[in-house]
Amino acid sequence: NNEELLAAREFQCCPYIIGNFPSEFVSVVADEYLGDTDDPAELRDRFQDLMGDILFVIPALQVSRYHRDSGAPLYFYEFQHRPSTFKETKPDFVKADHGDEVGFVFGGPFLRADATEEEKHLSRTIMKYWANFARNGNPNGNGLVEWPLYDLNDQYLELNLKQKKAEKLKGNRVEFWTKIFPEKVKKITEDKKEHSEL
Repeated sequence: NNEELLAAREFQCCPYIIGNFPSEFVSVVADEYLGDTDDPAELRDRFQDLMGDILFVIPALQVSRYHRDSGAPLYFYEFQHRPSTFKETKPDFVKADHGDEVGFVFGGPFLRADATEEEKHLSRTIMKYWANFARNGNPNGNGLVEWPLYDLNDQYLELNLKQKKAEKLKGNRVEFWTKIFPEKVKKITEDKKEHSEL
């Protein structure tokens, strides 16, 4: 039990920081993602979007913009295919997860008897993109859908059974996290400070 371990000091002692996310900020996020539905399946899907956005998508997009703005070439992708290997272990509402593309990069579908021909083709395609990038810093090559540079239009490649160029991944959510949310946090913080000074 954790309480007993801590009380007995049976652990390697090191400095520790514990943070807090004020409840006023939670309501801003909840309103953005969950606000206008009571449907349990819709709430589940929206919460899943929230977690994906806050843990992976928005940080990746922010870092990509910094990299792009420094003048260095960048190729961004969103892996969208739900691997058939997970059909028995993941619920249907779970689509592509973080890291699912790794199996395709290393030819995973060729090692599984139940892999579809479409998944083998996707794996070959991804291996070509990655190999081209490793060879010359550009993933594009003959027979591949053009993978655009991540430019001021926020262009990227959707990796699925069929690839396609797209732009402004999660555009409204990026604006929420980079502009709207910080403004609301600033206002809440200022209002709170003003009330505490009264």
